[in-house]
Amino acid sequence: MPKTAAIINTLRTSHPHFRSILEEGLWGFPESNINRKRWEKLSIGSQLLIFFEHRGVQGVWLIGEVIDKVEDYSRVKYWTEDNRIYPYRIRFKVIHPFTHHPAPSNPLTISQIDKVKPLTSSELIDLGVTGLKGQRWSLYVFGDKRESGITYDYQLFEKAHEKFLQKNRIQVPEIKDPFIERTEEMVKVLMIHLTSGKNLIISGPPGIGKTKLSKYLVTLMKGEYSLETGNPDWTTFDVIGGITVTGEFRIGFLTQSVVECWNKLSLNSFHWLILDEINRANIDLCFGKAFTLLDPSHRDVIPLLDETDLNDKAPKYLEEHLENGRLYMPYAFRVIGNMNSYDRALLHRLGFALIRRFAIFPMTLNYTLDNNTEKFVEKARKLSEETSETFSEEIVRRELLYARPQKNDYLTLSKRSHELLEQGLISEFIDSVVEKLGFNPLNLIQAMADKINSELSEHVEITPALVLDAQKFIATSPLILGIDTAIEKLRALVDEAVAAYIIPQLDVLTPAIKAEELGLSRSNLRNKINSL
Repeated sequence: MPKTAAIINTLRTSHPHFRSILEEGLWGFPESNINRKRWEKLSIGSQLLIFFEHRGVQGVWLIGEVIDKVEDYSRVKYWTEDNRIYPYRIRFKVIHPFTHHPAPSNPLTISQIDKVKPLTSSELIDLGVTGLKGQRWSLYVFGDKRESGITYDYQLFEKAHEKFLQKNRIQVPEIKDPFIERTEEMVKVLMIHLTSGKNLIISGPPGIGKTKLSKYLVTLMKGEYSLETGNPDWTTFDVIGGITVTGEFRIGFLTQSVVECWNKLSLNSFHWLILDEINRANIDLCFGKAFTLLDPSHRDVIPLLDETDLNDKAPKYLEEHLENGRLYMPYAFRVIGNMNSYDRALLHRLGFALIRRFAIFPMTLNYTLDNNTEKFVEKARKLSEETSETFSEEIVRRELLYARPQKNDYLTLSKRSHELLEQGLISEFIDSVVEKLGFNPLNLIQAMADKINSELSEHVEITPALVLDAQKFIATSPLILGIDTAIEKLRALVDEAVAAYIIPQLDVLTPAIKAEELGLSRSNLRNKINSL
Protein backbone atom coordinates (compact mmCIF):
# COMPACT_ATOMS: atom_id res chain seq x y z
CA MET A 1 0.00 0.00 0.00
CA PRO A 2 1.45 3.44 -0.94
CA LYS A 3 2.49 5.64 1.98
CA THR A 4 0.68 8.97 2.20
CA ALA A 5 0.48 11.79 4.72
CA ALA A 6 -0.65 15.40 4.47
CA ILE A 7 -0.27 18.88 5.83
CA ILE A 8 -3.56 20.75 6.21
CA ASN A 9 -4.06 24.44 6.86
CA THR A 10 -6.94 24.92 9.31
CA LEU A 11 -6.51 28.72 9.51
CA ARG A 12 -6.41 29.78 13.18
CA THR A 13 -7.85 28.80 16.54
CA SER A 14 -9.85 32.04 16.74
CA HIS A 15 -11.73 31.33 13.49
CA PRO A 16 -15.32 30.08 14.02
CA HIS A 17 -14.72 27.14 11.67
CA PHE A 18 -12.01 25.83 14.00
CA ARG A 19 -14.75 24.65 16.37
CA SER A 20 -15.20 21.59 14.16
CA ILE A 21 -11.59 20.63 14.98
CA LEU A 22 -12.06 21.10 18.72
CA GLU A 23 -15.41 19.36 19.03
CA GLU A 24 -15.28 16.61 16.40
CA GLY A 25 -11.83 16.44 14.80
CA LEU A 26 -13.61 17.35 11.54
CA TRP A 27 -12.24 19.32 8.60
CA GLY A 28 -13.15 19.80 4.95
CA PHE A 29 -11.73 21.25 1.75
CA PRO A 30 -13.41 23.40 -0.95
CA GLU A 31 -14.66 21.79 -4.14
CA SER A 32 -12.00 21.74 -6.87
CA ASN A 33 -10.34 19.14 -9.05
CA ILE A 34 -6.97 19.49 -7.32
CA ASN A 35 -8.46 19.25 -3.82
CA ARG A 36 -10.37 16.14 -4.84
CA LYS A 37 -7.23 14.47 -6.25
CA ARG A 38 -5.27 15.25 -3.10
CA TRP A 39 -8.08 14.17 -0.77
CA GLU A 40 -8.42 10.87 -2.64
CA LYS A 41 -4.78 10.08 -1.89
CA LEU A 42 -5.49 9.99 1.84
CA SER A 43 -6.66 6.81 3.53
CA ILE A 44 -7.67 5.72 7.01
CA GLY A 45 -4.47 5.78 9.05
CA SER A 46 -2.78 8.55 7.03
CA GLN A 47 -1.05 11.00 9.34
CA LEU A 48 -1.63 14.75 9.25
CA LEU A 49 0.52 17.76 10.07
CA ILE A 50 -2.15 20.17 11.32
CA PHE A 51 -1.10 23.73 10.54
CA PHE A 52 -2.79 26.81 12.00
CA GLU A 53 -2.14 30.11 13.73
CA HIS A 54 -2.34 30.18 17.52
CA ARG A 55 -1.28 33.01 19.84
CA GLY A 56 0.12 34.80 16.79
CA VAL A 57 2.36 31.91 15.71
CA GLN A 58 1.78 30.00 12.47
CA GLY A 59 2.97 26.41 12.37
CA VAL A 60 2.22 22.74 12.89
CA TRP A 61 0.68 22.51 16.35
CA LEU A 62 -0.68 18.98 16.23
CA ILE A 63 -0.16 15.68 14.45
CA GLY A 64 -3.32 13.72 13.70
CA GLU A 65 -4.38 10.46 12.12
CA VAL A 66 -7.27 10.08 9.69
CA ILE A 67 -10.04 7.90 11.14
CA ASP A 68 -12.75 8.65 8.56
CA LYS A 69 -13.15 10.34 5.18
CA VAL A 70 -16.32 11.07 3.28
CA GLU A 71 -17.50 13.17 0.34
CA ASP A 72 -20.49 15.07 1.70
CA TYR A 73 -22.20 18.17 0.27
CA SER A 74 -24.44 18.86 3.26
CA ARG A 75 -23.81 21.95 5.36
CA VAL A 76 -21.91 21.72 8.64
CA LYS A 77 -23.13 23.71 11.63
CA TYR A 78 -19.65 25.03 12.41
CA TRP A 79 -18.90 26.35 8.92
CA THR A 80 -21.17 29.38 8.64
CA GLU A 81 -18.75 32.21 7.78
CA ASP A 82 -19.32 31.86 4.02
CA ASN A 83 -21.62 30.09 1.58
CA ARG A 84 -19.03 27.64 0.29
CA ILE A 85 -19.43 23.89 0.63
CA TYR A 86 -16.43 21.89 1.84
CA PRO A 87 -17.32 18.41 0.52
CA TYR A 88 -13.99 16.58 0.82
CA ARG A 89 -14.04 15.82 4.51
CA ILE A 90 -11.86 14.00 7.00
CA ARG A 91 -12.15 13.15 10.66
CA PHE A 92 -9.01 12.64 12.68
CA LYS A 93 -7.75 11.99 16.15
CA VAL A 94 -4.74 13.72 17.69
CA ILE A 95 -1.76 11.37 18.18
CA HIS A 96 1.09 13.82 18.98
CA PRO A 97 2.24 15.45 21.21
CA PHE A 98 -0.65 13.92 23.18
CA THR A 99 -3.49 11.58 22.26
CA HIS A 100 -7.05 12.84 22.03
CA HIS A 101 -10.14 11.74 20.11
CA PRO A 102 -12.26 14.92 19.87
CA ALA A 103 -15.98 14.50 20.46
CA PRO A 104 -18.75 16.85 21.62
CA SER A 105 -18.63 15.13 25.02
CA ASN A 106 -14.82 15.23 25.09
CA PRO A 107 -13.64 18.26 23.08
CA LEU A 108 -10.07 19.26 22.41
CA THR A 109 -9.26 22.38 24.45
CA ILE A 110 -7.22 25.49 23.77
CA SER A 111 -5.34 24.90 27.04
CA GLN A 112 -4.05 21.61 25.59
CA ILE A 113 -2.79 23.43 22.51
CA ASP A 114 -1.17 26.12 24.68
CA LYS A 115 1.33 23.54 26.00
CA VAL A 116 2.59 22.55 22.52
CA LYS A 117 5.82 23.77 20.93
CA PRO A 118 4.87 24.26 17.25
CA LEU A 119 6.95 23.49 14.20
CA THR A 120 6.87 27.05 12.86
CA SER A 121 6.21 28.11 9.28
CA SER A 122 9.84 29.26 8.92
CA GLU A 123 11.06 25.85 10.13
CA LEU A 124 8.77 24.19 7.59
CA ILE A 125 10.20 26.36 4.82
CA ASP A 126 13.73 25.40 5.90
CA LEU A 127 12.72 21.74 5.53
CA GLY A 128 11.29 22.38 2.06
CA VAL A 129 7.54 22.74 2.75
CA THR A 130 6.95 26.01 0.95
CA GLY A 131 3.39 25.97 -0.40
CA LEU A 132 1.38 26.99 2.66
CA LYS A 133 -0.46 30.29 2.69
CA GLY A 134 -1.82 31.64 5.93
CA GLN A 135 -5.36 32.43 4.82
CA ARG A 136 -6.18 29.41 2.64
CA TRP A 137 -7.85 26.09 3.43
CA SER A 138 -5.04 24.19 1.78
CA LEU A 139 -4.20 20.50 1.55
CA TYR A 140 -0.84 19.15 0.42
CA VAL A 141 -0.04 15.44 0.26
CA PHE A 142 3.23 13.64 0.91
CA GLY A 143 3.69 10.32 -0.90
CA ASP A 144 6.31 7.69 -1.69
CA LYS A 145 5.23 7.75 -5.35
CA ARG A 146 5.42 10.91 -7.44
CA GLU A 147 2.10 11.16 -9.25
CA SER A 148 -0.84 13.50 -9.71
CA GLY A 149 -2.14 14.69 -6.34
CA ILE A 150 1.22 14.23 -4.57
CA THR A 151 3.06 17.48 -3.76
CA TYR A 152 5.97 16.37 -1.58
CA ASP A 153 8.10 13.27 -1.09
CA TYR A 154 7.11 11.16 1.92
CA GLN A 155 10.62 11.50 3.38
CA LEU A 156 9.95 15.20 3.83
CA PHE A 157 6.94 14.36 6.01
CA GLU A 158 9.12 12.03 8.08
CA LYS A 159 11.65 14.83 8.65
CA ALA A 160 8.93 17.30 9.70
CA HIS A 161 7.30 14.64 11.89
CA GLU A 162 10.59 13.87 13.68
CA LYS A 163 11.46 17.54 14.18
CA PHE A 164 8.03 18.19 15.72
CA LEU A 165 8.46 15.23 18.08
CA GLN A 166 11.93 16.42 19.07
CA LYS A 167 10.56 19.83 20.01
CA ASN A 168 7.83 18.30 22.16
CA ARG A 169 9.66 15.31 23.60
CA ILE A 170 10.07 15.24 27.39
CA GLN A 171 13.44 13.74 28.25
CA VAL A 172 13.24 11.60 31.42
CA PRO A 173 15.62 8.70 30.72
CA GLU A 174 17.02 8.49 34.23
CA ILE A 175 13.68 8.38 36.05
CA LYS A 176 12.30 4.90 36.63
CA ASP A 177 8.60 4.38 37.16
CA PRO A 178 8.15 2.30 40.34
CA PHE A 179 4.74 1.17 39.05
CA ILE A 180 6.36 -0.35 35.97
CA GLU A 181 9.19 -1.90 37.97
CA ARG A 182 6.88 -3.73 40.36
CA THR A 183 4.57 -4.99 37.62
CA GLU A 184 7.24 -6.53 35.37
CA GLU A 185 6.30 -10.18 36.00
CA MET A 186 2.60 -9.32 36.02
CA VAL A 187 2.93 -7.71 32.60
CA LYS A 188 4.63 -10.82 31.20
CA VAL A 189 1.75 -13.00 32.43
CA LEU A 190 -0.80 -10.66 30.84
CA MET A 191 1.18 -10.74 27.60
CA ILE A 192 0.91 -14.54 27.61
CA HIS A 193 -2.88 -14.33 28.01
CA LEU A 194 -3.16 -11.86 25.13
CA THR A 195 -0.73 -13.72 22.87
CA SER A 196 -2.71 -16.93 23.39
CA GLY A 197 -5.72 -15.22 21.81
CA LYS A 198 -7.72 -14.21 24.88
CA ASN A 199 -9.30 -10.93 25.80
CA LEU A 200 -8.60 -9.69 29.31
CA ILE A 201 -10.47 -8.40 32.36
CA ILE A 202 -8.24 -6.79 35.00
CA SER A 203 -9.90 -6.40 38.39
CA GLY A 204 -8.52 -4.59 41.42
CA PRO A 205 -9.31 -1.96 44.07
CA PRO A 206 -9.85 1.66 42.98
CA GLY A 207 -6.59 3.52 42.38
CA ILE A 208 -4.33 0.49 42.04
CA GLY A 209 -3.54 1.37 38.41
CA LYS A 210 -5.71 -0.89 36.26
CA THR A 211 -6.15 1.65 33.46
CA LYS A 212 -2.49 2.64 33.57
CA LEU A 213 -1.50 -1.02 33.38
CA SER A 214 -3.83 -1.61 30.41
CA LYS A 215 -2.39 1.33 28.49
CA TYR A 216 1.20 0.40 29.32
CA LEU A 217 0.59 -3.20 28.28
CA VAL A 218 -0.69 -2.25 24.82
CA THR A 219 2.11 0.26 24.29
CA LEU A 220 4.76 -2.24 25.41
CA MET A 221 3.44 -4.75 22.88
CA LYS A 222 3.90 -2.10 20.13
CA GLY A 223 0.20 -1.42 19.67
CA GLU A 224 -2.32 1.41 19.98
CA TYR A 225 -5.70 1.59 21.68
CA SER A 226 -9.04 3.36 21.99
CA LEU A 227 -10.45 3.90 25.48
CA GLU A 228 -14.16 3.84 26.36
CA THR A 229 -15.93 3.78 29.74
CA GLY A 230 -18.73 1.27 30.27
CA ASN A 231 -22.24 2.72 29.98
CA PRO A 232 -25.51 0.93 30.85
CA ASP A 233 -27.21 2.77 27.97
CA TRP A 234 -25.02 1.27 25.26
CA THR A 235 -26.80 -0.51 22.40
CA THR A 236 -25.46 -2.36 19.39
CA PHE A 237 -25.81 0.93 17.51
CA ASP A 238 -23.22 2.51 19.84
CA VAL A 239 -20.91 -0.50 19.81
CA ILE A 240 -21.12 -1.82 16.24
CA GLY A 241 -22.95 0.95 14.38
CA GLY A 242 -25.84 1.05 11.95
CA ILE A 243 -27.89 2.99 9.44
CA THR A 244 -29.07 6.41 10.69
CA VAL A 245 -32.43 8.03 9.98
CA THR A 246 -30.75 9.94 7.14
CA GLY A 247 -29.76 6.66 5.49
CA GLU A 248 -26.02 6.92 6.26
CA PHE A 249 -23.96 4.32 8.08
CA ARG A 250 -22.64 5.49 11.46
CA ILE A 251 -19.73 3.49 12.79
CA GLY A 252 -19.72 2.21 16.39
CA PHE A 253 -16.70 2.49 18.65
CA LEU A 254 -15.89 -1.25 18.51
CA THR A 255 -16.10 -1.27 14.72
CA GLN A 256 -13.92 1.85 14.62
CA SER A 257 -11.28 0.01 16.67
CA VAL A 258 -11.52 -3.00 14.35
CA VAL A 259 -10.99 -0.79 11.28
CA GLU A 260 -8.02 0.89 12.93
CA CYS A 261 -6.63 -2.54 13.81
CA TRP A 262 -6.75 -3.56 10.13
CA ASN A 263 -4.94 -0.33 9.24
CA LYS A 264 -2.21 -0.92 11.81
CA LEU A 265 -1.62 -4.56 10.87
CA SER A 266 -0.18 -3.45 7.54
CA LEU A 267 2.35 -1.43 9.57
CA ASN A 268 3.31 -4.38 11.84
CA SER A 269 1.27 -2.99 14.71
CA PHE A 270 -2.31 -3.39 15.96
CA HIS A 271 -5.12 -1.42 17.59
CA TRP A 272 -7.16 -2.67 20.56
CA LEU A 273 -10.14 -1.50 22.61
CA ILE A 274 -9.83 -0.79 26.35
CA LEU A 275 -13.12 -0.70 28.29
CA ASP A 276 -12.97 0.93 31.71
CA GLU A 277 -15.57 -0.27 34.22
CA ILE A 278 -16.67 -2.94 31.79
CA ASN A 279 -19.34 -4.35 34.10
CA ARG A 280 -21.33 -1.10 33.92
CA ALA A 281 -22.40 -2.10 30.42
CA ASN A 282 -24.65 -5.00 29.49
CA ILE A 283 -22.03 -6.53 27.21
CA ASP A 284 -24.14 -9.64 26.53
CA LEU A 285 -26.73 -7.45 24.77
CA CYS A 286 -24.98 -4.36 23.44
CA PHE A 287 -22.17 -6.30 21.73
CA GLY A 288 -24.65 -8.16 19.52
CA LYS A 289 -22.84 -10.48 17.10
CA ALA A 290 -19.52 -9.06 18.33
CA PHE A 291 -20.15 -11.10 21.49
CA THR A 292 -19.53 -14.28 19.48
CA LEU A 293 -16.50 -12.72 17.78
CA LEU A 294 -14.76 -12.18 21.11
CA ASP A 295 -13.76 -15.82 20.55
CA PRO A 296 -11.18 -15.75 17.71
CA SER A 297 -12.20 -19.20 16.45
CA HIS A 298 -15.34 -17.64 14.90
CA ARG A 299 -13.64 -14.74 13.13
CA ASP A 300 -13.10 -16.53 9.83
CA VAL A 301 -16.77 -17.36 9.24
CA ILE A 302 -18.86 -14.71 11.05
CA PRO A 303 -18.45 -11.08 9.92
CA LEU A 304 -18.78 -8.11 12.24
CA LEU A 305 -20.75 -6.33 9.49
CA ASP A 306 -22.41 -7.92 6.48
CA GLU A 307 -24.34 -6.68 3.45
CA THR A 308 -27.56 -6.37 5.49
CA ASP A 309 -25.88 -4.19 8.12
CA LEU A 310 -24.28 -1.90 5.56
CA ASN A 311 -27.18 -1.80 3.08
CA ASP A 312 -24.87 -0.50 0.32
CA LYS A 313 -24.02 2.47 2.56
CA ALA A 314 -20.45 1.47 3.50
CA PRO A 315 -18.24 4.56 3.92
CA LYS A 316 -15.16 4.62 1.71
CA TYR A 317 -12.82 4.01 4.64
CA LEU A 318 -14.57 0.67 5.22
CA GLU A 319 -14.56 -0.49 1.61
CA GLU A 320 -10.85 -1.33 1.47
CA HIS A 321 -11.31 -3.79 4.36
CA LEU A 322 -14.44 -5.54 3.09
CA GLU A 323 -14.40 -9.10 1.76
CA ASN A 324 -17.38 -9.77 -0.48
CA GLY A 325 -19.17 -6.84 1.16
CA ARG A 326 -18.39 -8.03 4.70
CA LEU A 327 -16.15 -6.69 7.46
CA TYR A 328 -14.37 -9.37 9.48
CA MET A 329 -12.63 -8.97 12.84
CA PRO A 330 -8.83 -9.52 12.81
CA TYR A 331 -7.45 -12.49 14.73
CA ALA A 332 -5.06 -9.98 16.31
CA PHE A 333 -7.85 -7.82 17.79
CA ARG A 334 -8.39 -7.84 21.58
CA VAL A 335 -10.62 -6.18 24.17
CA ILE A 336 -9.15 -5.32 27.59
CA GLY A 337 -11.71 -4.61 30.31
CA ASN A 338 -11.10 -3.07 33.74
CA MET A 339 -13.33 -3.34 36.81
CA ASN A 340 -13.15 -2.66 40.54
CA SER A 341 -12.59 -5.73 42.70
CA TYR A 342 -15.47 -4.59 44.91
CA ASP A 343 -17.60 -5.51 41.89
CA ARG A 344 -15.96 -8.94 41.54
CA ALA A 345 -19.06 -10.62 42.96
CA LEU A 346 -21.03 -9.04 40.14
CA LEU A 347 -19.03 -10.82 37.44
CA HIS A 348 -21.80 -13.37 36.99
CA ARG A 349 -23.94 -10.49 35.74
CA LEU A 350 -21.63 -10.34 32.75
CA GLY A 351 -22.69 -13.89 31.97
CA PHE A 352 -20.61 -17.04 32.10
CA ALA A 353 -20.43 -17.22 28.31
CA LEU A 354 -18.86 -13.76 28.31
CA ILE A 355 -16.42 -14.60 31.10
CA ARG A 356 -15.21 -17.59 29.08
CA ARG A 357 -14.09 -15.19 26.36
CA PHE A 358 -11.84 -13.32 28.82
CA ALA A 359 -8.93 -14.16 31.06
CA ILE A 360 -9.87 -12.88 34.53
CA PHE A 361 -6.87 -11.32 36.28
CA PRO A 362 -6.98 -9.89 39.85
CA MET A 363 -4.34 -7.13 40.01
CA THR A 364 -2.13 -6.90 43.11
CA LEU A 365 0.78 -4.63 43.98
CA ASN A 366 3.40 -7.32 44.57
CA TYR A 367 2.75 -9.96 41.94
CA THR A 368 5.49 -12.56 41.52
CA LEU A 369 5.97 -15.74 39.51
CA ASP A 370 7.23 -18.24 42.07
CA ASN A 371 9.63 -21.00 41.10
CA ASN A 372 8.68 -24.67 41.15
CA THR A 373 8.84 -26.66 44.39
CA GLU A 374 9.57 -30.35 44.90
CA LYS A 375 6.08 -30.79 46.30
CA PHE A 376 4.52 -29.30 43.16
CA VAL A 377 6.58 -31.52 40.85
CA GLU A 378 5.75 -34.63 42.88
CA LYS A 379 2.01 -33.95 42.91
CA ALA A 380 2.00 -32.92 39.25
CA ARG A 381 3.62 -36.20 38.23
CA LYS A 382 1.17 -38.23 40.29
CA LEU A 383 -1.89 -36.37 39.02
CA SER A 384 -0.74 -36.53 35.39
CA GLU A 385 -0.44 -40.30 35.65
CA GLU A 386 -4.12 -40.51 36.58
CA THR A 387 -5.27 -39.22 33.19
CA SER A 388 -4.87 -40.98 29.87
CA GLU A 389 -2.64 -39.57 27.13
CA THR A 390 -4.47 -37.06 24.95
CA PHE A 391 -3.90 -35.49 21.57
CA SER A 392 -4.39 -31.99 23.00
CA GLU A 393 -0.97 -30.81 21.79
CA GLU A 394 -2.02 -30.79 18.14
CA ILE A 395 -5.41 -29.26 19.00
CA VAL A 396 -3.69 -26.49 20.98
CA ARG A 397 -1.22 -25.86 18.17
CA ARG A 398 -4.00 -25.63 15.58
CA GLU A 399 -5.98 -23.18 17.74
CA LEU A 400 -2.94 -20.91 18.06
CA LEU A 401 -2.18 -20.86 14.33
CA TYR A 402 -5.24 -18.92 13.15
CA ALA A 403 -3.96 -16.37 10.67
CA ARG A 404 -4.53 -14.36 7.50
CA PRO A 405 -0.89 -14.11 6.36
CA GLN A 406 -1.76 -12.00 3.30
CA LYS A 407 -3.04 -9.31 5.69
CA ASN A 408 -0.29 -9.73 8.30
CA ASP A 409 -2.99 -10.87 10.74
CA TYR A 410 -1.83 -13.47 13.27
CA LEU A 411 -3.60 -14.69 16.40
CA THR A 412 -0.27 -14.68 18.24
CA LEU A 413 0.22 -11.04 17.13
CA SER A 414 3.36 -11.44 15.02
CA LYS A 415 4.63 -13.42 12.07
CA ARG A 416 7.66 -14.48 14.10
CA SER A 417 5.56 -16.00 16.91
CA HIS A 418 3.42 -17.76 14.31
CA GLU A 419 6.51 -19.22 12.64
CA LEU A 420 7.95 -20.46 15.95
CA LEU A 421 4.75 -22.36 16.65
CA GLU A 422 4.72 -23.77 13.13
CA GLN A 423 8.30 -24.93 13.60
CA GLY A 424 7.45 -26.97 16.71
CA LEU A 425 7.98 -24.71 19.73
CA ILE A 426 5.15 -26.39 21.67
CA SER A 427 6.59 -29.87 21.15
CA GLU A 428 10.05 -28.65 22.12
CA PHE A 429 8.65 -27.08 25.29
CA ILE A 430 6.65 -30.18 26.28
CA ASP A 431 9.60 -32.49 25.62
CA SER A 432 11.80 -30.29 27.81
CA VAL A 433 9.25 -30.31 30.65
CA VAL A 434 8.92 -34.10 30.45
CA GLU A 435 12.70 -34.48 30.48
CA LYS A 436 13.30 -32.10 33.41
CA LEU A 437 10.16 -32.52 35.54
CA GLY A 438 8.70 -35.84 34.45
CA PHE A 439 5.21 -34.86 33.27
CA ASN A 440 3.39 -33.30 30.31
CA PRO A 441 2.09 -29.82 31.32
CA LEU A 442 -0.90 -30.00 28.96
CA ASN A 443 -1.91 -33.36 30.39
CA LEU A 444 -1.58 -31.86 33.88
CA ILE A 445 -4.21 -29.23 33.01
CA GLN A 446 -6.50 -31.97 31.68
CA ALA A 447 -5.92 -34.06 34.82
CA MET A 448 -6.82 -31.11 37.07
CA ALA A 449 -10.05 -30.56 35.14
CA ASP A 450 -10.85 -34.28 35.34
CA LYS A 451 -10.33 -34.17 39.11
CA ILE A 452 -12.67 -31.19 39.53
CA ASN A 453 -15.31 -32.83 37.35
CA SER A 454 -15.03 -36.06 39.33
CA GLU A 455 -15.47 -34.36 42.70
CA LEU A 456 -18.11 -31.83 41.63
CA SER A 457 -19.96 -33.81 38.95
CA GLU A 458 -23.35 -33.10 40.52
CA HIS A 459 -22.83 -29.34 40.49
CA VAL A 460 -20.56 -28.14 37.66
CA GLU A 461 -18.58 -29.32 34.65
CA ILE A 462 -15.28 -27.95 33.40
CA THR A 463 -15.83 -28.21 29.66
CA PRO A 464 -13.21 -29.02 27.00
CA ALA A 465 -13.22 -25.40 25.82
CA LEU A 466 -12.11 -24.17 29.26
CA VAL A 467 -9.39 -26.81 29.42
CA LEU A 468 -8.19 -25.77 25.97
CA ASP A 469 -7.98 -22.11 27.01
CA ALA A 470 -5.78 -23.02 29.98
CA GLN A 471 -3.63 -25.30 27.81
CA LYS A 472 -3.14 -22.55 25.21
CA PHE A 473 -1.91 -20.23 27.98
CA ILE A 474 0.69 -22.80 29.06
CA ALA A 475 1.71 -23.56 25.47
CA THR A 476 2.18 -19.85 24.65
CA SER A 477 4.31 -19.06 27.71
CA PRO A 478 7.67 -19.89 26.01
CA LEU A 479 6.98 -17.19 23.40
CA ILE A 480 7.10 -14.56 26.15
CA LEU A 481 9.36 -16.11 28.81
CA GLY A 482 11.54 -18.48 26.81
CA ILE A 483 11.54 -22.25 27.36
CA ASP A 484 13.91 -22.34 30.36
CA THR A 485 12.08 -19.64 32.35
CA ALA A 486 8.67 -21.10 31.47
CA ILE A 487 9.80 -24.45 32.90
CA GLU A 488 11.29 -22.82 35.99
CA LYS A 489 8.04 -20.91 36.64
CA LEU A 490 5.66 -23.70 35.61
CA ARG A 491 4.03 -23.99 39.03
CA ALA A 492 3.03 -20.31 38.93
CA LEU A 493 1.92 -20.57 35.29
CA VAL A 494 -0.32 -23.58 35.99
CA ASP A 495 -1.80 -21.74 38.96
CA GLU A 496 -2.47 -18.69 36.76
CA ALA A 497 -4.06 -20.77 33.99
CA VAL A 498 -6.45 -22.46 36.42
CA ALA A 499 -7.24 -19.19 38.23
CA ALA A 500 -7.93 -17.29 35.00
CA TYR A 501 -9.95 -19.83 33.03
CA ILE A 502 -11.34 -22.52 35.32
CA ILE A 503 -11.99 -21.00 38.75
CA PRO A 504 -14.27 -18.17 37.47
CA GLN A 505 -16.66 -20.81 36.13
CA LEU A 506 -17.05 -22.20 39.66
CA ASP A 507 -18.90 -19.02 40.69
CA VAL A 508 -22.05 -20.90 39.73
CA LEU A 509 -21.60 -22.90 42.95
CA THR A 510 -22.10 -19.85 45.19
CA PRO A 511 -25.87 -20.38 45.75
CA ALA A 512 -25.32 -24.05 46.64
CA ILE A 513 -22.62 -23.15 49.18
CA LYS A 514 -24.89 -20.53 50.74
CA ALA A 515 -27.69 -23.10 50.98
CA GLU A 516 -25.28 -25.48 52.70
CA GLU A 517 -24.26 -22.79 55.21
CA LEU A 518 -27.93 -22.12 55.99
CA GLY A 519 -28.54 -25.81 56.64
CA LEU A 520 -30.73 -26.19 53.55
CA SER A 521 -28.40 -28.72 51.93
CA ARG A 522 -26.05 -31.52 52.96
CA SER A 523 -24.01 -31.67 49.78
CA ASN A 524 -20.67 -31.25 51.63
CA LEU A 525 -19.73 -28.95 48.76
CA ARG A 526 -17.48 -26.59 50.72
CA ASN A 527 -15.32 -29.46 51.99
CA LYS A 528 -14.99 -30.85 48.47
CA ILE A 529 -13.84 -27.47 47.16
CA ASN A 530 -11.37 -27.02 50.02
CA SER A 531 -9.98 -30.49 49.31
CA LEU A 532 -9.51 -29.67 45.65
